[in-house]
Amino acid sequence: MTPAPDTGRTAEEMREVRYLRAVIGTLRQELVTERKLVKGFEAEAAQLRSRLLQAEKGGEAMRARLLIAFHDAIRRPLGVTPDSGAEFYDPRMADEAEERRRLARAGGRHAYQPHKLYPHFCAQCGYPEHEALMHLPAASGGSDQKGGDSAA
Repeated sequence: MTPAPDTGRTAEEMREVRYLRAVIGTLRQELVTERKLVKGFEAEAAQLRSRLLQAEKGGEAMRARLLIAFHDAIRRPLGVTPDSGAEFYDPRMADEAEERRRLARAGGRHAYQPHKLYPHFCAQCGYPEHEALMHLPAASGGSDQKGGDSAA
């Protein structure tokens, strides 16, 4: 191999130098791109941190409002919703709470409610109809179980 003019390098060495310069240029471009990505990720992480702090502050504020409403409700008569608790009041949940209080007063027993798919079992507790420990006694009616009159 003959050396290239003015450099003292062979053609093969010059090809290798051009190749390495191209690789270095590509690596520089990738480094610039990665730095841009890192800056973008850092900016996104900062936004997420600020949103998380706002959510935590909102959660603390909600907790404080709930505690105020809770303590206001403790001093009220049953069924009276304090103004501080109006935003948290849900009639369906109030009905469920009343049912729980009623069951607690009855010792956990309740009226038998047949299940839609399995009518021989209670929809509320899963026990059979004749289970006296779970079900309140049925109100005595004027007819027997099969629908006929008991006087006939």
